Amino acid sequence: HGGLATDAADDAPAARLSGEVDGALARLPDARVDDTFHVGRLYKEAPGIAVPKDSVYAEVGEELALADVADEHLNYRLDDSGLVDVPAVRDALQVVAANVGIAIAPRPLLKVLSKKQVVPLGLNAESIPVTEIALVWR
Repeated sequence: HGGLATDAADDAPAARLSGEVDGALARLPDARVDDTFHVGRLYKEAPGIAVPKDSVYAEVGEELALADVADEHLNYRLDDSGLVDVPAVRDALQVVAANVGIAIAPRPLLKVLSKKQVVPLGLNAESIPVTEIALVWR
């Protein structure tokens, strides 16, 4: 009885929906998190861009605009609804680490998943949706 145990999952809402866990930290928006859930909104995530560590962009600083990278190969882009495919971001970052292209996703996620060959930067782009982390439970 009682206590809190944690379990890492790329898709925490799926674990909550299946009944495996009582509550989950979820990235919103997520269409599966409906009115049957209690939602405790915790914080918003700014969009980010992952670039190869040896790229000219990595030397620029903290933030880029979409226009700055318009000619770059795009390995992953957060979809317009804000839904994030974590395994696809992980795969895209492996390609970025091989010095090929860029990836656009929530900046905190890019920071967590990035390896030494990738630099996560801020992205100044109103067209990229802002995501939010929330605690969800029934």
